[in-house]
Amino acid sequence: MDVGRLKELCQRLDQLAAILEIMECDPINADLHREASNALSQALSEIERLRSDDQRRETSNALRDALAEIKRLQANADLHHKTSQALRDALGEIERLRSDAYQHRETSNALQSALAEIERLRSDAADLHQNTQFDRGLSNLAPASIATDWSMKFLERKQALIGKNVRDRKSEAE
Repeated sequence: MDVGRLKELCQRLDQLAAILEIMECDPINADLHREASNALSQALSEIERLRSDDQRRETSNALRDALAEIKRLQANADLHHKTSQALRDALGEIERLRSDAYQHRETSNALQSALAEIERLRSDAADLHQNTQFDRGLSNLAPASIATDWSMKFLERKQALIGKNVRDRKSEAE
């Protein structure tokens, strides 16, 4: 339905009623044209009102749909925000654990080095302990008598061996 044409028709009916009054024709025809124009105008107003109600309804439906979509998107945005926050927290925890692992590795290496040093020092201490026990055994004897006895025995043994070697050579030479 073309509303513009109906409005034009209303204007023409009003104009005809005015012309009929000016011409002083039958007042009933003029009133009929005016009543037809008024009835048509009221019908057009009702059509426009109903159309605007339909538009309001459509607008209302569109707004309801838009609000539902907004709520859905907000729920998704909240979910994405929570997921994003959880991921950020997880990444922070991973970095903290990596840092802890690096520190534990450094501590482990330092402990291994310390254990190796302790073993080396224990070995050195054991060597020193053995040397000290040997020295203690010698220190129980009187220093002068040890040296004298030992050197006398050494010289006697040396002379005996040299004498034997000299006699063996003489007998071989003969």
